[in-house]
Amino acid sequence: MAEVRRGSSAGALTRLTAVSRALTYAVSLEEVLEITVDCAADLLEAERVVLMLLGEDDLLEIRAQRGVEPEVAERFREPLNESLIGRLNAVFGPGAAETFLGVPLVVRGSVMGLLAILGRAEAPMERSEWLLSALADQAAVALESTRDEATRAELEERARELERVGGHRDDALRMVGHDLKSPLSALNGYLHLLSSEAYGPLNDAQRVTLERLASITAHVASLVDSIVDIGRLASGSLHLQCGPLKLAPVVEEAVTVLGMAPQQEGVEVEVRLAEGLAVHGHRDRLRQVLVHLIDNAVKHAPPQTAVTVRAEEEGEEVVVRVRDVGPGVPPDRAEEIFEPYRRLEGETTGGMGLGLAIARGLVERMGGTISLDTTEPVGATFVIRLQRVPGAER
Repeated sequence: MAEVRRGSSAGALTRLTAVSRALTYAVSLEEVLEITVDCAADLLEAERVVLMLLGEDDLLEIRAQRGVEPEVAERFREPLNESLIGRLNAVFGPGAAETFLGVPLVVRGSVMGLLAILGRAEAPMERSEWLLSALADQAAVALESTRDEATRAELEERARELERVGGHRDDALRMVGHDLKSPLSALNGYLHLLSSEAYGPLNDAQRVTLERLASITAHVASLVDSIVDIGRLASGSLHLQCGPLKLAPVVEEAVTVLGMAPQQEGVEVEVRLAEGLAVHGHRDRLRQVLVHLIDNAVKHAPPQTAVTVRAEEEGEEVVVRVRDVGPGVPPDRAEEIFEPYRRLEGETTGGMGLGLAIARGLVERMGGTISLDTTEPVGATFVIRLQRVPGAER
């Protein structure tokens, strides 16, 4: 297990860097859990620390702790909702409400757990929150890549195979992507700390520079996520737990995500969904596909036009169409654009040509299909077909 020195007199930034390095090289779920709670106790001088993960039953379980009675931790199984803090009082003991601090562990917009501490009453709350958030971001990325031990074993076996035979590009890129995720998360945490003036006030020029760095970091993180996804799809190691879900909230979330980013001037997104549509799919991954398709459409749409998102029932399927009136795609390239690393000549929207390949792989793992409608005379219309689920309430 990588060593993280406790009680160091070095600054918090230096200690976070050491933790990031340790998490990057952690090889098991247990090691990530131990490093995270040790660092939380050390970095924030916390009396008690708990790291909770959501189980298959959507209940939080304490998977690692410091300063908490083991039998109390073992009995704790609670849902993640607004009354959680009250229930944690029994874990942390008297006075917890005054010095309790907790932050979620988030990966790809989904909460996977919670990191909580009982700190010192005199510690500055804002600084403590930023430090704990930076640690939680690093831990979430490391946990994602280690909690499925079968997947990690497969990655290690493929790494040995790469050494023997030279390997395949997707496998190599996937491993590079995994190695980059933790340092990128740490970089994002440091930018967060600096932007919040945790280390001192900023002038206007410094703030603008940090905003640019944050934008660049987000772009690189997106590329790394794509590299990891395409590698997992190519190897067959990406498995989705699908079920019935309502379509309208997923589309709404996708449009909301895009509304937070700069878009083509004068382009609007119009959503037209038949009522009560429900499909068999995976909420987060379907949202990811929709975000990519709508974002692509907006980028290619001429100013002062609209991108439309329509959905309706067709027999046993729900069909979602994302359409723009931009330059479109030549009919003879309709299948080629779904291949990894393929981009049209003159393409200027950035990326590596992985988005549509990932979208097709994800939709197919939900039991559906995605294609380009070549019958439209103008623009591009991408069509997703998913199994219809009558009366779903998720």
